[in-house]
Amino acid sequence: MNLFISIKNSEREHYDTIDSIDEAAEIYQSILRTGNLFKLEGEQHYTEPIYLEKVKILPQEEFWGHCSNLQCWVENNYNTRLLHTNIAFPLLKALSNAGDPNARRVFKEEIAQRFNNGFKPGVLYLIKEGYLDFLDEEEQRTLFESLGINNLLETLKSESEEAIVELKVRLQKLAEHTE
Repeated sequence: MNLFISIKNSEREHYDTIDSIDEAAEIYQSILRTGNLFKLEGEQHYTEPIYLEKVKILPQEEFWGHCSNLQCWVENNYNTRLLHTNIAFPLLKALSNAGDPNARRVFKEEIAQRFNNGFKPGVLYLIKEGYLDFLDEEEQRTLFESLGINNLLETLKSESEEAIVELKVRLQKLAEHTE
């Protein structure tokens, strides 16, 4: 993983819609693949190619940067948008299991917030890794209904992994029950 992306001031407005590190990472990967920056909504390409500037940093600086990111995450009440999902949620879960009262309080809220965010890779991660199981049945139902069960089914329709198929079956039953 890269520690950071260097963004020129003249290109800053292209990144204004980014809501999380996950979204920034996806954009970064797209730039590496295509040489173009795209908007997440509609994958609309900008006309000017974006060139990434490689920045060399010392291992000590990289370590300091990772520590700084973790400190920022803690100071911002374990806001999972500030770390990549596959780092933030396991850490939050471990802190919660270790007895951190703040982590316990925030854990379910962060699951719901990231699910509500609707960023598909983040939603898929939460489902595949079983994080929805930390919400009770009523909390899950409320979450699914707030998102719109049919919208959620549409988002997941092309996914075939076991955990997602199980969720689609649950959602379909819930949709039939609420009609």
